[in-house]
Amino acid sequence: MAMHPDGYGFTAEVKDKISSKYDLTLAREAGNWIKFFVKDANWKGDDEESVHETLKDGIILCKLINALQPGSVKTINSSKMAFQQMENIGNFISGSTKYGVKKEYWFATVDLYEAENMAQVVLCLHALARKAASKGERGIRPKESE
Repeated sequence: MAMHPDGYGFTAEVKDKISSKYDLTLAREAGNWIKFFVKDANWKGDDEESVHETLKDGIILCKLINALQPGSVKTINSSKMAFQQMENIGNFISGSTKYGVKKEYWFATVDLYEAENMAQVVLCLHALARKAASKGERGIRPKESE
């Protein structure tokens, strides 16, 4: 069976389609919102690569959900080990779920950790912001409808 690099055929088409959904304005809004709650968040930029680099270890995300719902993430791993960073991301997703973010806005750990679908990560952050606004916290945009 022939092996083809990721940049060819159907795989490339899928990656291009996912990447085309990424919106710099939405990412910028999410970054500004995160920085409001996580004062030490070192936001590196709004493009996919920068957002990935900023959020990949899950630490900022865990701090964010703890700022919104204290105690959501009991232990935030600061290790550079992949499984602990992925655990942080999973803990954020779990905390967001308990906070009330609907399933259709979730992202898979791999979407962030391996930068497979950064558009979905940004979408989830906007959904979390809308949920926060509906609970009286600062949001990004329109409040979530009841």
